[in-house]
Amino acid sequence: MRKETLIRIFRRDTGLTPGSYLNIARINFARVRLRAGETIADVGYQSGFADQSHFHRTFIGYTAATPRQYAPGRSITDNN
Repeated sequence: MRKETLIRIFRRDTGLTPGSYLNIARINFARVRLRAGETIADVGYQSGFADQSHFHRTFIGYTAATPRQYAPGRSITDNN
């Protein structure tokens, strides 16, 4: 199967591209791990991101919050 065909079928069935689906799964995993108290650097690595800046940018893009705002004891609306 050609790559384009796979992407088209996947998008038709899920409403997402395979890349978007994978990023959503990674971010959801990261949110759970951050709430469990793991460090941002460890969570970024465990989530499969190449480096912390890529993790940070992607996390903000999907959640509109920074990874630090998901740390225990922090409010999602905190700007610090």
